[in-house]
Amino acid sequence: MRPSVLMLTFADPRAEQAYQQDRIAYRIMNTRFTAIVVAVMWSAFGVLDLLLLPDQTWAAFGVRLAGVLLALAIMAMTWLRAPGRWIGPYAFAFVAINIVLVFALKLTIPPEADPAFRTLSLFMLVSSASFVVTGAPFVQGAVAAGMSWVGYAIIAGFIKPESREVFSYELAFLVCSAIITGISAYMLERTERVSFQRREALRRAELEIRNLLHNVLPPSIADRKGAGEIVIADSYDSISVLFADIVGFTSRTENMHSDEVVRVLNELFSRFDAIVTARGLEKIKTIGDCYMVAGSVPESHPDHARDIAAVALALREETKAIRFPDGAPIEIKIGMSTGPATAGVIGQTKFLFDVWGDTVNTASRLENQAQPGEILLSEPMRAAIGDAFVCQGPYVVEVKGKGATPAWRLLAAGAGARAAD
Repeated sequence: MRPSVLMLTFADPRAEQAYQQDRIAYRIMNTRFTAIVVAVMWSAFGVLDLLLLPDQTWAAFGVRLAGVLLALAIMAMTWLRAPGRWIGPYAFAFVAINIVLVFALKLTIPPEADPAFRTLSLFMLVSSASFVVTGAPFVQGAVAAGMSWVGYAIIAGFIKPESREVFSYELAFLVCSAIITGISAYMLERTERVSFQRREALRRAELEIRNLLHNVLPPSIADRKGAGEIVIADSYDSISVLFADIVGFTSRTENMHSDEVVRVLNELFSRFDAIVTARGLEKIKTIGDCYMVAGSVPESHPDHARDIAAVALALREETKAIRFPDGAPIEIKIGMSTGPATAGVIGQTKFLFDVWGDTVNTASRLENQAQPGEILLSEPMRAAIGDAFVCQGPYVVEVKGKGATPAWRLLAAGAGARAAD
């Protein structure tokens, strides 16, 4: 939403609040710098008064001292107080009080020194500075500039009146110079607000991209991809892999409507996702009705084998809660293995985090050999889970590419297994 043309504020209060919050550091810095300059100016001109105007009044000296103390106070506050939106009204008050001090200075100087303190130059300085010091918003700058015009009109028109010709020209000159400065300040703030909107839009876009990456990739892998890493491929000494497949899904769904097929898979796999996430494991992908999970990839997971086994039992149990539209029960079969593997990201337009290696192939082929409701695991995985689970075997199964291979059947959790979440 673009800022208001007249008031330079966002119509959305949340956007305005965010903008003001974003400006805090800038205003703190500008106010601190302005306070330093003001303190130096009040001090320098005070010294000049003592050197050049020996008849200077103590009241005038007191005004300059007040200006120095005020500048030091606001500068100390920017260092000692936690940054916050308080800087807005405090910075405006700082400018306004300095305008009053200029007004007071003009009133307290001795008559013989009055020609050295031209009213126009004093108020022209504070009028123009109102727009640029402390990082004040345009509206506050306009108010402060208006205060300087009023101060000039009161002094030059009534208290220490100038001639009508001088007063008319000087007032017009003061107003015009402030308007020119004000237009520049207006355009600057409007540009800053538009720039803020664009930065916010870019930040939201980057956040959406990051969220999308996190939805398709593990967080650590998404961060690496977002950081510009092109080729991501890591080797792992020991991971665990699970493949789960719905028994007879293709033949069962031949006469089902497409939306029914999607509904069944979505409901079942959403339940599976919750179980896998609760265990801190990584869902790798789904291929049709096949569901793949890995443990200790990409993040290290010391109990990955036992957690994968616990998840296998939980997936089988969870399947009982879902049925096909005709009321027939859903059964799954599962294969698991543990061992070394390689994992990485493939694709440049549609990213896919995947796992490769003999461990993956063994788990997939054990799943192919499993019977409905059966959970088969390899010999290395049986050794990894130890006595935490009740297993039956070993059996010898024919695994493609390996021939006769020993395998075990996972029956239930033992006393040493953590209950599935």
